[in-house]
Amino acid sequence: MEIREIHTEHKGTYGVRRINAELRGFGHTVNRKRVECLMRINRLEGRHLRRRKRSTVPDRLAPRAGPRPTRLSCRGVE
Repeated sequence: MEIREIHTEHKGTYGVRRINAELRGFGHTVNRKRVECLMRINRLEGRHLRRRKRSTVPDRLAPRAGPRPTRLSCRGVE
């Protein structure tokens, strides 16, 4: 199976879109959803190499806003 060969050749980093592009580069006409289905059946999945960007970094030295409310006080019944 060429999908598995491409996946192992690139050390498991290629996902559905890149494998689909590789297959099209080799002259195969194949749908992305078909590649996705075959990869799911064979339990192949690409690695997530990019780190997640943090938009907010907490300031550990900043004073707290105050005591957090307890569950009982949030209900308003008791």
